[in-house]
Amino acid sequence: MKTALKKAAAIAVAALSFSFASYVYASNIIKITYYSDASYSQAVGESIMNLCHGRGDTTTGTVTSFSRVTIIAPCGFVH
Repeated sequence: MKTALKKAAAIAVAALSFSFASYVYASNIIKITYYSDASYSQAVGESIMNLCHGRGDTTTGTVTSFSRVTIIAPCGFVH
């Protein structure tokens, strides 16, 4: 498993663990862009992971081991 994919998984696990806290938590909506090769010049797929309130994710295109993670927006705070 490539480093970028490991980072994406770590972010997802960390964000999900916050969502199960009984107090205040913050989470994010993240985008993972998948590229055809290590040049990161041609995007071939994308995943949007909505970690707010336990929602799922949407993937389009091709998933590769060459990826970059972007935080789209924080979910905010839940009391």
